[in-house]
Amino acid sequence: TAVVIMVMAIVMMAAGLLSFVEGYPPARYYFLAWITLFIAIVIFALEVLGAVEGSYMSKWGLQVGAAMEALLFAIAISDRINLMKQQTLAAQEKLVEQEKILRTAQEQANRELELRVDQRTRELAKVVEDLARVNEKLDRLNQLDELTHLYNRRAFNQRGVQLLAQCRRELRPLSVLLLDVDHFKQVNDRYGHLV
Repeated sequence: TAVVIMVMAIVMMAAGLLSFVEGYPPARYYFLAWITLFIAIVIFALEVLGAVEGSYMSKWGLQVGAAMEALLFAIAISDRINLMKQQTLAAQEKLVEQEKILRTAQEQANRELELRVDQRTRELAKVVEDLARVNEKLDRLNQLDELTHLYNRRAFNQRGVQLLAQCRRELRPLSVLLLDVDHFKQVNDRYGHLV
């Protein structure tokens, strides 16, 4: 049993030493705990084999070694917990910093988007205004005769509907006078409307 435990202790010490060399600070307590148990087992094995005489150290060495190992394991666990807390705090600080950077970038993107939307809105308002002016002009041109620049039949129909509705509301009569100027229809028929 002592040989098996010594071999196991050597393997565990090697693992602890390797972890400590690789930069894991709590491994130093793990290594020391296994060294303490290893020394206690060696003293116990030497006494069992008769290589040393029984003494106070050999009688209580195994219990003291096991107690020291347990104490060093507890210290290793508390050191590991502290290391984990530090890593957690560092990760949280990094996250907070990244969140600040992201928030700043988001605010900048929102400002740029608002500026672009505002600019596009102004451009669109100008286009709509220009389009309204062009439509108004087209509507006026649609109601005028090209030759005489007098209102045409389309204008008469639109205005007539408005006047008829107004007269109905106000209960007033509406009169329309239609004139045929010097057989103008014959001129239209002979030379065309444009002439």
